[in-house]
Formats: sequence, C-alpha cells, structure tokens
Amino acid sequence: MFSLGVFGTITSCIQVYYATVLHRIVSLTWDYVQILVRADLEAIVALIMACSPSIGVLLRIASEN
Repeated sequence: MFSLGVFGTITSCIQVYYATVLHRIVSLTWDYVQILVRADLEAIVALIMACSPSIGVLLRIASEN
C-alpha cells in the first residue's frame, strides 16, 4: 500500500511540474491539452489507488470459488 501512495505522489509531482513548465508557453490553447491530460491521469491513478484494497478482497474471494 505504501508503494501506491508513492506512485500517487509521483504523478502529482509530474502534473505540477508540467503545469509550471507549460505556464510559460505563449500558446496556451494548444499546449493546455498536456496539462489536462496529466490532471486526468492524476485523478485516474488516485481513483485506482482508492479502490485497490476492495479489488484485492474481491480477487481473493473470486480465487477461492
């Protein structure tokens, strides 16, 4: 579980890095897509990490049957 928290922190750091780097670019309408993709990736990783304990229980129950 600790490694999942580290992975979530790394994705957040990558998103913040790209938000600050792309903030300096003049053409934000085109380059803003990169920020949105990274923000979506961060949200998806957080959702997977939040659901992983219950998925582990479900997989354990399914493997017993």
